[in-house]
Amino acid sequence: MATHVDDLIIVSKTPQKIMARVEQEFVLRNIEDSPTYYLGNDVSRIFGEYLHTAPKKYVQETLKN
Repeated sequence: MATHVDDLIIVSKTPQKIMARVEQEFVLRNIEDSPTYYLGNDVSRIFGEYLHTAPKKYVQETLKN
């Protein structure tokens, strides 16, 4: 589990178990099963197993300006 201010991401084989516990304590919104963007980073899976993050969208938007 990673948190930053009010953003949370859980990487686990059983995220539902962890989320159930978190939801007992906090009100959550915008819950995604497979997020594609987190804290300025694109998130994707490689070979269906490995999690990959890269600031591709952030860099592209920065270079536009």
